[in-house]
Amino acid sequence: MSDTVIVNNQPTVLQIVSSGGQSDIIAGRALNKSGNTLNVDADFTSTQYDSDYQTLTYGATVAWDMASGQAGTLTLTGDAIISNPTNADSITPILEVIQDATGGHALTFDTDFAEVDVSQVTTALNSITVYAFVKGSDSKYRGQGKTFSL
Repeated sequence: MSDTVIVNNQPTVLQIVSSGGQSDIIAGRALNKSGNTLNVDADFTSTQYDSDYQTLTYGATVAWDMASGQAGTLTLTGDAIISNPTNADSITPILEVIQDATGGHALTFDTDFAEVDVSQVTTALNSITVYAFVKGSDSKYRGQGKTFSL
C-alpha cells in the first residue's frame, strides 16, 4: 500500500507494510524543490502497537499517558484510581497491576473506562492482575481483569 503525505511542505509517497498488527513505513519518495526525486528508506514503529511496559507512578490518582505505549504496569501500595488516559489513540491497552507485600489495595477507574469486569480480581498480597481493554466507537474503554497468584 502507498499513500501521499506532505512532509516539509513537499508531497511524499510512502510505502506502508503491515504485519502482525503493526504498520511500518519502509520507503518513501519525495520531490525536492528543484523537482528531483529524493528517495528515503527508513523504518518507523508506532509505540501504540509495539512497546515495552511503561511504569505508571503510584499515587491516589494514577496518570496514564498512552503516547508512551499502550501497555502499563503499576505496583499498588495503597488504594488508587486510574484517571482518564491522555493521548488515548490505542484501541487495545493492557494494564498489569501488582499488589505489594501487604495487598488488599483497591483499584478503580475513571469515566473513560465505561465497564470493567472485576469478577475475577482479588487483592491478595503479591498478586498480579492483568486488565485488557477495548476502546469502543464511543471512545469508552471496556475490559476485564484477571488475577494471577505468584
